[in-house]
Amino acid sequence: MLWKSPFSRVEQIAFTALFAGYAFHNLFVFDNIVSYIGFFAVLALIDGKAGRPIKMLEEAPELTSVSAGQVVLPVVLVAFLSTMFFVNIPGIKASTGLINALTPHGSITASISAWKDELAHPAFAKQEVREQLLSFSIRVVDSPQVSMADKQKIATLAINEMKKEVAELPEDARVRFELAIRYATFGDYKRALVQIEKAHELSPNKETIILEDGLIRLKTGDTKGAAKLLKKAYALAPQFKRLAVYGASGNILAGDKAEANKILLKTFGTVSVDNPALIESYIVMKDYAPLLTIYSARVAKKGSTISDAFHLALVEALVGHTQKAIAQIRSVITTYPKTTKEGNALIKRIQQGEI
Repeated sequence: MLWKSPFSRVEQIAFTALFAGYAFHNLFVFDNIVSYIGFFAVLALIDGKAGRPIKMLEEAPELTSVSAGQVVLPVVLVAFLSTMFFVNIPGIKASTGLINALTPHGSITASISAWKDELAHPAFAKQEVREQLLSFSIRVVDSPQVSMADKQKIATLAINEMKKEVAELPEDARVRFELAIRYATFGDYKRALVQIEKAHELSPNKETIILEDGLIRLKTGDTKGAAKLLKKAYALAPQFKRLAVYGASGNILAGDKAEANKILLKTFGTVSVDNPALIESYIVMKDYAPLLTIYSARVAKKGSTISDAFHLALVEALVGHTQKAIAQIRSVITTYPKTTKEGNALIKRIQQGEI
């Protein structure tokens, strides 16, 4: 309509540019009310100048105030109330129920009851509710104040609900990815691998899925498989620092430390990069020298933790520096007397050659 109607060339170019900008904008963000107002205002402007009258509508009789009150108003009222009942109210109940379920209740039993009540009244936000339940269950499982039995209950509920989501959306890679992560978090790597493999099949070039597939395989002991996948994820987008770490990890697991160091130097300017993926790769390959550098740097920093100090001692023992390891542990005990029991037990294990 824009290019066939009586608009000047300047107007045609300007409006086309607006549409192009709008299309480009929608590649990166979701539409919202502000962008919708602008979009439809432009459509209305074009239609107002170039739209052709529709004969049937032009010839339709005008509504009188009486007919408007007797016919239109009741129809509008029914439509309004129906929309409220079938669209708005279920959404309001869902959001209120979700807030209630996420609010601490003093006991896991009460929390589970709140979640079950929310899940029993499905609305458009059912997937959001299930994903929030998964996140909530992780926090509960990580809490030392919660009993193992209660952790099991909430974890089972969360997993079962996400399995339902997968059953409803079997071709949704994101849902399977979420379920795989939770299985892995709860230590069920076998089932996690099944879900992540299917997600990988559905979305073969999604870096985050490939990475998770590799990390889960690493947990199962499949070092070769993990190395292949981590390197694949890095090869898809080598410009990202986060992926560079995993690319280096993959090469470490593949036994190519020279290539790993090349990636780290290129990206970070050093081969001593403190990252959980790299640390785990070094541990799997029993290459403890880099860990000595990493944990020494941690302990030297202000605000280092007791855990960092103990990890440094363990690495010292693993590289054969037994006396330095014991001295490190005794230094921690002196500074933090509450660690005496744990520290002495660790010293005993080192002296007995268990580490």
